[in-house]
Amino acid sequence: MACYVVTPIDEAIATKVEGWSGRDVARLRGMYEEKYTKPEEQLDISNPDNYSLIAKKLSDLRKSLLSNHLAKSITNEVDSFIELQETYSAETRYNRVRFIAQLFSDYIDIAQKNGEPYTRQQIANGIDGKHGQFAIFD
Repeated sequence: MACYVVTPIDEAIATKVEGWSGRDVARLRGMYEEKYTKPEEQLDISNPDNYSLIAKKLSDLRKSLLSNHLAKSITNEVDSFIELQETYSAETRYNRVRFIAQLFSDYIDIAQKNGEPYTRQQIANGIDGKHGQFAIFD
């Protein structure tokens, strides 16, 4: 995995998605470019009119990455943990945990801005009390 520098373009794209920073966009752009290598698949950052479309594509990539990793870890937790520990460096593991925590936190912030009366802890535990932690992702 390469290092990605935050640019003014990343900052501009970040304004299109609530809760995103230029750093989030830079990382996702890097992942997108590693995944989609054909010239016609690349993001056209030369035109500011494309920033909303780019933000949508990056958001879709983020959701895809999250759902794939969550699905895999839920189906086989022990093997997934061992694989994660053996495959990824401490920094990569930290970044992945931060990524999921940030997504969860963004969701909570949006819910609270929309007037939801629940605390962060109530949402994490399942609002109705019948679901365990992270039921919010179902």
